[in-house]
Amino acid sequence: MIKFNPENKEVLTFDESLGPAMLITDQAEADAYLADYLAYTRKWLIKSPHPKGLTAEEIVRINLGYESGYCSIEV
Repeated sequence: MIKFNPENKEVLTFDESLGPAMLITDQAEADAYLADYLAYTRKWLIKSPHPKGLTAEEIVRINLGYESGYCSIEV
């Protein structure tokens, strides 16, 4: 099972947070990953709100969509 931030790092690179998500093929696994990624992003937004007022869900979905653009059609 692919988990978000399995090493429980305080700060992640985009590759660490988005790369593993591109390998998920199971919906339940994707839902769990998304929930953990949202929680991580919400934590950062409390410390530093987005300058344009984007929510954690908006940021996460934008990031995942952007990253998926680098993947093959099969992924």
